[in-house]
Amino acid sequence: MGRFLFILFLVPLICSAAELKVRQPHWRPQVVENFQNGNPQHVVFYERGGDGVDLPVKEIAFYPNGRLKEEADVLVLSGKIVRHGASVSFHPQGTISELMTLEQGVLEGEIKTFHPNGQLKSKVLYQKGLREGPFEAFYASGAKEQEGIFESDRIIGEWIAYHEDGLRASSTYYERGIPKGIAQEWYPEEGKIKTRRLYVDGLLHGDGKTPAVMVYSEDQSVAEVQDFRLGKPYGVHLKYHPNGRTSYRVNYSRGVKEGKEEFFHDDGSCSGEGMYTNGIPVRDHLLRYPDGSLHKMAKYDQQGKLLEPIVEYYETGDPKASYFLIGDAYHGDYREWYPDNVLKSECRYEMNGFEGKVEKFYSSGEKEFSGNFQKNQKEGLFEEWYENGKSKSSKWYVHGKSDRLHREWNSEGVLLFEANYKNGELDGSLKSWHANEKLRQLSTFVAGRREGKEEKYFDNGECEIQAYFKNDLLDGEFTSWYADGFLHSELIYEEGVPVGEHREFYAPEEGEESILYRLFFYEKGQLSGEQRSYHRNGKRAAAVAYQNGTLHGKKVQWNDVDELLEEAEFNNGNLEGRYFQITQEGEEVITHYKNNLREGIHQVFHPKSELGKLKKLDAVFVGDKLEGELSEYNNKGVKVVSTLYKAGLREGISTLYTDEGMLMMTMEFKVDKRDGKAVSYYPTGKIYREVGFVGDVRHGETCTHHEDGTLASLYTYDTDKLNGLCKEWNEEGILIFEGEYAGDLKHGRFNKYFDNGAPRLLSFYENDTLKGNKESFEANK
Repeated sequence: MGRFLFILFLVPLICSAAELKVRQPHWRPQVVENFQNGNPQHVVFYERGGDGVDLPVKEIAFYPNGRLKEEADVLVLSGKIVRHGASVSFHPQGTISELMTLEQGVLEGEIKTFHPNGQLKSKVLYQKGLREGPFEAFYASGAKEQEGIFESDRIIGEWIAYHEDGLRASSTYYERGIPKGIAQEWYPEEGKIKTRRLYVDGLLHGDGKTPAVMVYSEDQSVAEVQDFRLGKPYGVHLKYHPNGRTSYRVNYSRGVKEGKEEFFHDDGSCSGEGMYTNGIPVRDHLLRYPDGSLHKMAKYDQQGKLLEPIVEYYETGDPKASYFLIGDAYHGDYREWYPDNVLKSECRYEMNGFEGKVEKFYSSGEKEFSGNFQKNQKEGLFEEWYENGKSKSSKWYVHGKSDRLHREWNSEGVLLFEANYKNGELDGSLKSWHANEKLRQLSTFVAGRREGKEEKYFDNGECEIQAYFKNDLLDGEFTSWYADGFLHSELIYEEGVPVGEHREFYAPEEGEESILYRLFFYEKGQLSGEQRSYHRNGKRAAAVAYQNGTLHGKKVQWNDVDELLEEAEFNNGNLEGRYFQITQEGEEVITHYKNNLREGIHQVFHPKSELGKLKKLDAVFVGDKLEGELSEYNNKGVKVVSTLYKAGLREGISTLYTDEGMLMMTMEFKVDKRDGKAVSYYPTGKIYREVGFVGDVRHGETCTHHEDGTLASLYTYDTDKLNGLCKEWNEEGILIFEGEYAGDLKHGRFNKYFDNGAPRLLSFYENDTLKGNKESFEANK
């Protein structure tokens, strides 16, 4: 576990999606759950709060092989960690599978899923945990698969599915989440209907003239007719052959079959029949082949109980199957045959559960399987064979649990697996072999737990793993090799806990000797001392100091040409002093920390260029909060942003500049909200627009100016809504627009004028509704 925690600190501090919080160097990771192989399964990151308490900010989940499975931003709510903000899930091969946003553990905003190839799979909006608005789904090819609309998590309106070529596959109308009216399906060929269903309040229901369900063949002939009343089968149900003749007929009364059930050949002759009383089969039920030979026979008494086994036949007259049913459950003796009267399987059922001996056979007559059941639980010897007569497996069971010796072979008769079980658990030796008869694994178990030496081998005979276990925990040396015999790892454990020196090596390329990859040191399962990793060329990659499993001392990373990538100092897990990092984009970051909180100068520099080292950002933190001026610079070193902060909040004038350093905009802030005037400027430095804000919303006059300083427009806002008379003028000072608003709605005169002041459009509104007619005028020529 510690090894992967160390690796986690070497992961570049970038986010997997733009919405995720970027992992910060001062966040403390804590492994919450591990896989059996020791790899971390669930990790939570903590950040020091203003009161000195560490609070969770992010959680990450991994696949057993170490690949990222999920990453999500979190917070604490009512004492529990819940997701808050962005959440990203990944397919096992690394591509994104899902993007979502949550607010205090509840889905909010757009949710997207993706196919493994990266194509969008679906997207839908959530509001307070409920689906709201349009939904779309797509095939892996990118073609649309489904679309519809949700309202309060229920489908409304038309829900459409498409074939991959873009043609409609189905259409269903919904009200409050239940289908209503006509629902249709189509074949892939354009315009060919497949099914037509009628719904009333979500239940299949015919209208007395049109049956509830109509099914059509691809040639558009009727294939099946079913009627329903409030979801229950009703009246005559029919099926048809492709030639239009009836193939099946039965009547329903009170939702169950009543009277004669009939089957027909495509020439119209009867192929079978049976009687039902109140849904219960009675008397003889039979089916015949076109030549009149018996296909299936069942005999019932007046209470629906079978008087003898149901028998199915092949066209040759040979039996195909013989069995009893109680309702839809198999009960009693069951036999099945191949077409040439060779037994295929034989068993006994007790209400769909096996009871007694079960045997299966190949068509050659060779036995395929034999086993015994008691109350549907395996009991005794179970055997399988290949069709060539050679054994496939031999296993013992007691009360449904594995017991005694279990063996497996391949079709050539080579023993592949052999192990002893007791009471459902491995107990004793376990051996397995490769198909070339070379040993694959040798282990010893006691009551389901590994005990003692375990060995695994490649099919070339080279040893892959040699390990020692005590009570199913690694205990002693763990050594692994690559298939060519070169050393892979040397590890030491005590009762499942890593101790001492752990070494891992690169897989050597042709002609290479073993090259050290990582060197770790553990004390009682905790990383301790300097942990090192190396590039394949032998140059150092990282050196990270730990004390009792906690970062303590230097953390340094280099690239494969020995250039510094990261440098930090930790004191009992807390960042202290100067932090240096080169990001994946080549930017240089310098931050200062005190007791894991940002304190002092924070600078970011652009990637190296022919212009030299150029600053990108300059700021100061006090107690982990921005204080004073934050300046941002473009890649030519010109200041483009200046923002004033007080205790981490914007306070005072913020200024934006052009890439040439000319004044572009100023904005006044109070307690991190826009409050006062926001002013935009022409490149000449003259005022272009002035917007008044109060409490982060527009309030008061908003005006724009022509470049000569004359007024171009004047609008008035009341808490971000247009209110009162608004006007616009051309560069000659002539009025070209005037409109009256009340609460953001047109209310009063709403007029437009030509550049000479002559009327162009005259109208009058009340509460955004036009009153009277609009008057339009032609321009004077």
